Amino acid sequence: MSNEHDNAATGNAELEHAMTRALEQVPEPAIPADFAARVAAKARTLPQPKPAVVTQYGRRTAFAAAVLLTVLLFVLAPHASPGSNSLGFALEMLLFVELGGLAIWLTRSQGESL
Repeated sequence: MSNEHDNAATGNAELEHAMTRALEQVPEPAIPADFAARVAAKARTLPQPKPAVVTQYGRRTAFAAAVLLTVLLFVLAPHASPGSNSLGFALEMLLFVELGGLAIWLTRSQGESL
């Protein structure tokens, strides 16, 4: 029984040694000479991606808000008289400042979108 156990241990050690040698071998990379030409030919046949469409939702929304603010200023104008207790005048000034801010933002962002 001891002899069989020694043979099995020797066989396992030889197998482990063979596995270790196989795992420690460094492979030699081989690149075919026509590899670059094949990749370039395949790349030419691939469809070209479409350029991304830049949407400008912020600018469109700002233009719509500017139109709305202008309409509100005209609607509010007959009810606004300068005075210390005039809510209409305060609202009109607030809308005017918002319209001015939108105008400044739109003119400054116009150069960035070109």
